[in-house]
Amino acid sequence: MEVKAFGIRSAIVQPGGTQSSWGQVTIDHIAANLKVDSPYQELANDVSQLLKGGAVNAKATSKDLAQVFYCAATDKTVKRRYFNSFEDRANVVIARSFPNFTNRVLASYFKRISRRAGEE
Repeated sequence: MEVKAFGIRSAIVQPGGTQSSWGQVTIDHIAANLKVDSPYQELANDVSQLLKGGAVNAKATSKDLAQVFYCAATDKTVKRRYFNSFEDRANVVIARSFPNFTNRVLASYFKRISRRAGEE
């Protein structure tokens, strides 16, 4: 709102899972920067396992995302959010509508991944 007078508009692009090397970059940065006694250690381990195991549903390609960004930048009718797929939109709607449920599902999912990682 505060930049509207300058002809600037903002939009959120939520691409969902993306086929890229960013998962490995994230894992490398977590490992390099997180202190051993950090309260985030368990979560960081779980996320690393999630990314290493390919559990993230990474369907979008860089070409797909370029189309989403182009649409967001050139759309005559401004939307607040732009998504790559219906699934991405549905995930956001569910998470915003049912935050407690979403948190429980994600916590359960991370626990399951953590247990699997411990078995390997």
